[in-house]
Amino acid sequence: MKKFLLSVVVALVCFASCKEDDEVVLVSVDTSAFTILPPNGTEIVSLDEARLTFKEMKSLRETVVLWGEEVKLAEGLYDCSYEAKAVLKDEHSEFEADIYGKYPDFIVSVDLPALFETEVATYIRPKNNDFLIEEIYCAGTPNAKGTAYVADTYMKVFNNSDDVLYADRLALVETMFTGDTYFDYIPNPRGTKVNLRVLYVIPGSGTDYPINPGQSFIICSQAQDHSLINGEGSINLSDADFEIFDESSSSSLDIDNPSVPNAEKWYSSLAATAAWTFTTQGNRSIAIARIPESETIESYALYEPYEYSYVNTGKTMTRSAYWIPNDWIIDGVNMCPKDKWKWNIFPASIDAGYTYSNETNTNRAQLGLSVIRKSLDSSEGGLRKLQDTNDSSADFLTAQTPTLLSK
Repeated sequence: MKKFLLSVVVALVCFASCKEDDEVVLVSVDTSAFTILPPNGTEIVSLDEARLTFKEMKSLRETVVLWGEEVKLAEGLYDCSYEAKAVLKDEHSEFEADIYGKYPDFIVSVDLPALFETEVATYIRPKNNDFLIEEIYCAGTPNAKGTAYVADTYMKVFNNSDDVLYADRLALVETMFTGDTYFDYIPNPRGTKVNLRVLYVIPGSGTDYPINPGQSFIICSQAQDHSLINGEGSINLSDADFEIFDESSSSSLDIDNPSVPNAEKWYSSLAATAAWTFTTQGNRSIAIARIPESETIESYALYEPYEYSYVNTGKTMTRSAYWIPNDWIIDGVNMCPKDKWKWNIFPASIDAGYTYSNETNTNRAQLGLSVIRKSLDSSEGGLRKLQDTNDSSADFLTAQTPTLLSK
């Protein structure tokens, strides 16, 4: 990982010949640089409007300065924050992003050495307050045989904004590529496209399904009380908000709950005789997307799949895949068992890290576990917020008891 070096030079000058008890001693801080660490998985190409905010923790007074300027601060303990507009680069492309970071417990004192280095980790700031993936439960629940019962898997989506948002036209995305298998794909679509295993879209006219700030909704594969089917260790999803129903002439393919709205199948790579559930290995990345109003299921059916090739054991393989543009994604989570991880399917502009519910995809003890996004301290007014640094390695708790199982 390349560091963007802005070496911090702090010139410490006491502006009083002697220090009285009630005298404010000012220290000149030359912020010609911090060592700014780029967001995980990226390099910093350029920075613009880079600025530092020093918040004195006793008085709570804030001083804002452009990076490179000199500022005079009173001796004390500061919370230092950094933000900038950046051009970042991952292994496939360059992209623009707002980045931010914090350096808590920054001490300003005449007694400090005149030169030192300070590293600040930075993160990509989400473009908007919007829906976030709060929880993914894909591992499945143990059944009587000790294998996975997968029909009670689900995803929880959270309104992380201060406004009412609508679930209408949100899409559940599961990728075709897996995080535990990597080839040199030509062309590699990662910078512009997401290749699809499935694309299911919540119906609605735009205001049919309001979600209040700080509230979440559940989308699942089968909205049934699975404790009646698989025993008490399974989850009751009969009151889920949306379900995936794969309609078929075979009544045993899938079970529809008529009281729960069905997401529309815009695309599935599965055979017509198969019902979709989350991949239990937890090796496919998951996203939520917002479908533009100009798109319909009919217009999307006209999209041409893209073709790509790769070499496997000396043989060139040619494949095609359906896709959506990265611009449709509002939140994505790279997933892979910890000991099998090879690459992140989503680029750093969507998710700079990855998370896992399974340490390994062969460890049956990992059944019944989910990944859950970390909560932040309640905002003013008590509104719950979730952490979103655009890095699932930092944002999610791994191998957790599903929240719907712990009720």
